Amino acid sequence: VIARAGNSADGPIVAVRRGRIMATSFHPEVGGDDRIHGLFVDMVARA
Repeated sequence: VIARAGNSADGPIVAVRRGRIMATSFHPEVGGDDRIHGLFVDMVARA
């Protein structure tokens, strides 16, 4: 689990990662928060 919705630690899971696979249940480009994109760029750079 790399991200959850809301401010609580038990909020719904919205992003997961296992090894080099990452999945999200939302479109991170819509929200204006670039942390998911930063993580993706780091993953690609290390591949």
